[in-house]
Amino acid sequence: MAIPCFYLPELECDGVRVDLPETESAHALQSRRLKSGARINLINGRGLTGQAEIIKTTKRLVTVQVESVTSHVRSEPGLTIAVAMPKGDRQKVMVDMLTQLGVTTIIPLVSRYSVTNVKEAQIKKLQRLVIEACKQSQNPWFTEIAHPSSIAAVLDQAAAAYYANQGGDSISEYKNIEGPVTVLIGPEGGFSESEVDEFEKNEIASISVGQHILRTETAAIALASVFMSNDDG
Repeated sequence: MAIPCFYLPELECDGVRVDLPETESAHALQSRRLKSGARINLINGRGLTGQAEIIKTTKRLVTVQVESVTSHVRSEPGLTIAVAMPKGDRQKVMVDMLTQLGVTTIIPLVSRYSVTNVKEAQIKKLQRLVIEACKQSQNPWFTEIAHPSSIAAVLDQAAAAYYANQGGDSISEYKNIEGPVTVLIGPEGGFSESEVDEFEKNEIASISVGQHILRTETAAIALASVFMSNDDG
């Protein structure tokens, strides 16, 4: 049985006693029903993991003794997924899986055929989903949920960029790319002609993950799984 993992933003060094945040304490007490003496893992979302023991519980708080802390280098290449966000549960599934894969940043992409507009309150909910996904996968690095951006703004900030297109080059041709990468993924209606023209004007290559038309979240997860496997050699 896997040791449960909890988010401790203050995690910095070993040999200290600290209270888990109230939301994390509630999870430990009510959902996991943990008691004094239980061993847990910790993450801070910025590359640190820890091992700890619960030494005290109250109705609302869990106090732990941090026994060891380990620093982790972020997986390379850094990957940004700029995606026209799908609706509802499909959006949640996508963010959860991209976080587990280790994607650096998710940018809600503003496209002509976008089906949903991401608001500030929604970004906060997605950030909480990132925390839960990292706890489940014990990924020490949080995925950043950026504010919505236009295609032009994304391309302006990207070191190297590609856009998803059914008729594009095979994704296998880009398995060994080095350095940070940004992949732009449109809605299921695809990118508009003017948006494709913008990619071509900026000499942005198109890539494909197969012969079938994929749902937005499927394309994002498939592309991320290929790019994030580059550090395995």
